[in-house]
Amino acid sequence: MKLLFLLGFFLLLAGALLFLCPAGLWRKLTRPRTPPANQISSAGFLLFLGLGLLGTALVLFFGVLLLEGQRSQNWPATTGTVLATGTTEVRQLRSALPAWRPRVTYAYAVDGTAFTSDRIDFGAMPSLDREWLESSLREKFPPGKTLPVYYDPARPQNAVLRPGSDNSLWIYIILGAAFFGISLHNLRALLRDWHGKNL
Repeated sequence: MKLLFLLGFFLLLAGALLFLCPAGLWRKLTRPRTPPANQISSAGFLLFLGLGLLGTALVLFFGVLLLEGQRSQNWPATTGTVLATGTTEVRQLRSALPAWRPRVTYAYAVDGTAFTSDRIDFGAMPSLDREWLESSLREKFPPGKTLPVYYDPARPQNAVLRPGSDNSLWIYIILGAAFFGISLHNLRALLRDWHGKNL
């Protein structure tokens, strides 16, 4: 899925650069009367293909999180102990500002086998306020605190502190589906009338 994100972003960037490319330069780089010679259609194809890949990646990534979260509601629980808390820096697609994802490392045991995990839940959203997030984590999850840990009986190393999934995941799934629908509609229109004869 990470590859889909990167490929989609690269195609969007390539389409934007092609759209901004001087027409005279583009004519020198392509052969007349060939599909690439239509600069606007070529740029649109790359842009909408990239948008479609980004939409697909969003649906797959957040859809998996949603399904895993729903499954976790039926997981059994055991007792765990908080080892440490912290934050992890994550990159944002829409902003150059850093964001921070909460991390709680905890230990637990299933049938005598010890495990550690740092997943709080499925779909925890990052925060722009690192100081507030770290303070909140220290208050809720001080080291040494005992708490219930919900684990996958088929894969005990897969565990969460809060079962279920955040409803905000649906926003990204719907957004991804919209990106895919817009992409598919416009790609079909481009391929049917590449040279704009019906405009």
